[in-house]
Amino acid sequence: MLTLGALSKLFKDGSGLRGMWSNPLIRRVFLEDLTNFVFGKDELLALQNLINAESSDIVEVLEYVSYAIQAVSRKERVAQAKNDTFKKLSDSEKEFLEFVLSKYIETGFKELDQEKLPH
Repeated sequence: MLTLGALSKLFKDGSGLRGMWSNPLIRRVFLEDLTNFVFGKDELLALQNLINAESSDIVEVLEYVSYAIQAVSRKERVAQAKNDTFKKLSDSEKEFLEFVLSKYIETGFKELDQEKLPH
C-alpha cells in the first residue's frame, strides 16, 4: 500500500495530475485505482477535511499533499476559467453553462461526469 509521501510518484507533476483529472474517463479510472490501491473514499475525505478544503475537489487535495499547492475552492476555480470561456458562447450557451457550473460548485466534479453529460 502506498503512503501519502508516495502519492507524487503516481503522477509526474502537478500538471500531469491536472491532465489526468481534466479527462472524465481517465479521472474515473484514476480515482478507482487511487481508492483501490492507495486511499479509500473515507481517507480522501478525511484528508480534504484535514486541510480545510471541503469546498475543493479531491484533485486540489492531492496537489496540496503532493506538491504543497494551495487548494482552491470550486467557486474560485470556476471564476478563474469563466472569463475566457464565456467570451466565446451565445447567451443560451452561457445560461446552460451557468446552471452546470452552479451544480459543480455545489456538489463537485461528479456533476461533470460523462454519465451526466454524455453529449
